[in-house]
Amino acid sequence: IGELIANTMGAKIPEVIGNRATGGMFKLSSLKNTDKKTEIEFNLNINPDTFLNYCNGFIDLLFVREINGTPVYSLLDWKTDYFDECEYANYDYLKQHTDMHYPVQRVLYSYCLIKWLKQFYPEMSESDVFQNHFGGIYYAYVRGCKPETSNGIYPHTWRDFATLEKAFNRINDII
Repeated sequence: IGELIANTMGAKIPEVIGNRATGGMFKLSSLKNTDKKTEIEFNLNINPDTFLNYCNGFIDLLFVREINGTPVYSLLDWKTDYFDECEYANYDYLKQHTDMHYPVQRVLYSYCLIKWLKQFYPEMSESDVFQNHFGGIYYAYVRGCKPETSNGIYPHTWRDFATLEKAFNRINDII
């Protein structure tokens, strides 16, 4: 377990702001304790019979980094899914797997983060909050993370807030 943690903390993570990757990289080990919050409890007011596993729970990690003087907030979800070794280094495979297994979680977590951030930036629209302060949601497939590589890391963002909101409303329509 210690090796999995060390490998994940030393992995290179692609930096995201709003709808774009910046080309920069960071490591979880570079985050100060004051810039991260683990196991954030959430409760959604949606039908628990339809979305039993999504109505409440814990977001694994919320963290903030300052990029060009602007606070950027990101979510990270630890995953222990087992793949063939080469698949952890295959971005397309990680994307496909994440899209298939975690689409509702990704929408709910991202949408809730934007709505939560909006209270700190009341002068901004949700679209502006998204573009300036949303740092994406990361999936860390810890069995495949390796120091100094992006193996096992899948970053996700949205084209824009409208796309995220549309995905959230589709979930809401099911309720």
